[in-house]
Amino acid sequence: MKSILYLLLLSIILSCNTETNDSSLNSGTDPNAWTIPSGNIVTGAFNLFPMVENPSYSKVGEVDIADDALVALISFNDEIRVYPYQFIRLYESVNDILDNNHFAITYCPITHSAICYNTSFEDQKLLLRGSGYLFNNNLIAYDEKSDTYWSQMLTTCIRGKYSEQILSTFNVVETNWATVKSYFSDAQVFTDLSTSNTKSSLKINEKDNFKDGESIFGIINDRYAKEKQIHVFNYEEFANDIILFERKIGTDNMIIIGSKEHHFITSYIAENNTNYNVLQGNFPAIMEDNYGNIWDVFGKAISGPKMGQQLKSPTSFVALGWAWKSFYNVFIFSEI
Repeated sequence: MKSILYLLLLSIILSCNTETNDSSLNSGTDPNAWTIPSGNIVTGAFNLFPMVENPSYSKVGEVDIADDALVALISFNDEIRVYPYQFIRLYESVNDILDNNHFAITYCPITHSAICYNTSFEDQKLLLRGSGYLFNNNLIAYDEKSDTYWSQMLTTCIRGKYSEQILSTFNVVETNWATVKSYFSDAQVFTDLSTSNTKSSLKINEKDNFKDGESIFGIINDRYAKEKQIHVFNYEEFANDIILFERKIGTDNMIIIGSKEHHFITSYIAENNTNYNVLQGNFPAIMEDNYGNIWDVFGKAISGPKMGQQLKSPTSFVALGWAWKSFYNVFIFSEI
């Protein structure tokens, strides 16, 4: 009930704020016109952020940031990379390759949304960077080679030859720096090389370290449906112990699992005829199934008959409540 009232209040606040369309961004019958609905708004100007491609990384012990600083974690083939939001926000997109996976970690400092895109698209490898434009106050990424623009939270091309096509995503686990130091000390950390990594010299936007109650984890039901549905989960609904529960979302049985103590919520598609139970006190191992497999926070089997296999993930990520309401009309509230 708390989360429902919270989002209803946000809806009322947002309904009292209006902006006018920037008509210079709409080009009528131009095939390269913006495809977003006419009532929505693109603001800002074309002002490309610096390109980040094949970046270098630091060791966890070499980086000194606040324990409550939020980060995005990705993992391929047992290698873990960490992207502190306070560093990504300077670029809004970091392009990289790991275990032959081409991806871009994108972060919007306004909506507090971090999404990892699979940038292997059709026969191209996209290189995404912040365009300077915003849609619903959320970043629009740009790929220069294809001259295409991508709405981050819609995960959709909204201008150019790929208009209305959707990028697939890789799973991102959002957590805080304290969890990284305690459990992922061997990870590689993306840092802003132009800035000293000391607490005294970092200019941290306080909004990047927002309260748990303001961040909402959402699972998009069907990205191809006209009426976008999401299931939302609030950190306040998770106890400090790890909590696991299942929901039927679309045609899939979903596992949603999280913890306030370790500051994470993530989701995976349950395999057929499989039951999952939470594991306590073994983080980053978080659950086991009825076949004797133990799964970690990245959805990988770390022991058992399926050792090394990876669970599939739906398109899901964390963003502020008002941002979700800006993009998705239908909420399915999922209370534990």
